[in-house]
Amino acid sequence: MVRSISLSISGALSSVRLDCLADLSFVRRIDGICSRTAGTLERCFEGVSIHDSQQPGDVYVAYHSYRGFLVWFVQQEHQFYATPEDAKQVIAKLLQFNLTWGLLSYGALFIPFLAVGNYYAQLKSIQNQQA
Repeated sequence: MVRSISLSISGALSSVRLDCLADLSFVRRIDGICSRTAGTLERCFEGVSIHDSQQPGDVYVAYHSYRGFLVWFVQQEHQFYATPEDAKQVIAKLLQFNLTWGLLSYGALFIPFLAVGNYYAQLKSIQNQQA
């Protein structure tokens, strides 16, 4: 099942990998953080039914998640179809994820505004699609 369409890693990570080739342990620690946050992100989708294509009664959702730690930052877009109740539950969990893991990155000043703004935009979109 396709949930994530685009993934972008900031330029800071690539420069860290280039500048710290001698210290691969630093890169391994960053990769370890990435795998832990990916597991937490997957839990946002547990207990709900999401689909690749629209089924009767489904709504479309596109929501970004943000995570990182200091110089490492990932923005990921999640696009899926779900019932309105499941969609609201997923975006609420993704908002909580953003306000937890996103605040550890260098974009901490902007992520709360982006995450909350996208949350309310998606709630309005779900409401409009139900009408």
